[in-house]
Amino acid sequence: MKKASMIGIVAGAIVSLFLAGVMAATGGSVSQTQHSADVQGSTWILTTWSDSSPLPDRPITLQIDQSRVSGTSSCNRYTGPVTMGDTEFHVGVVATTQIFCLDTMDAEDIYLHLLSTATNWRTDGADLVLTASDGEVLLRYSA
Repeated sequence: MKKASMIGIVAGAIVSLFLAGVMAATGGSVSQTQHSADVQGSTWILTTWSDSSPLPDRPITLQIDQSRVSGTSSCNRYTGPVTMGDTEFHVGVVATTQIFCLDTMDAEDIYLHLLSTATNWRTDGADLVLTASDGEVLLRYSA
């Protein structure tokens, strides 16, 4: 057998072993790289947050459209700039309406603080997860 042919066979075997190892480690599927376009255009509903207080009765939502976020923070609507990469997430200064809702103002403050401190995003099944730089899950949404 020629030397070039032998190198091709060995290289193919190495790639096959590598892919077999990846398949075994991931339960048989290789995940695709996530892209910010994958989560844009949907209305995400907050299901959990890292704060110890319970979520308010009124829904908290998030919509991501290109370079903006918007939604309801339980009582008020909010909007602001967002920068997203394949894993990076940063919300700039957020503007809100100024409706006074005595029963949800604390929850609104907590939510907007957590949203502004999120630095990364990922999907987990059908959920959108925003995390801090240390990996702590701050906010989890379902579509």
